[in-house]
Amino acid sequence: MNKRLVFSLFVFVLIFSLPLNGFTQKKNLTYKQVFVRKRLSLYKSLPRLRGWLDDKYYLENKTIEKHQQVLKVDAKSGDATIYIDYSEL
Repeated sequence: MNKRLVFSLFVFVLIFSLPLNGFTQKKNLTYKQVFVRKRLSLYKSLPRLRGWLDDKYYLENKTIEKHQQVLKVDAKSGDATIYIDYSEL
């Protein structure tokens, strides 16, 4: 039982002593963002994906100037073209 405790403590110390630079934030916050009570957007919203069109393209819902559109996005390059524009229907 003593060996198990020593091993557990060793693993615990090893895990928490590793440099955690990869897990830290990359953006420095300003004084206003930290201490002033204003709603500041620090995050971008995630894309709304509809699914895969085929092996190369996926479909993404997007609102551009109050118009709902479905974009066909090339998965490798990220190039997007309008697939369905609901304002034209």
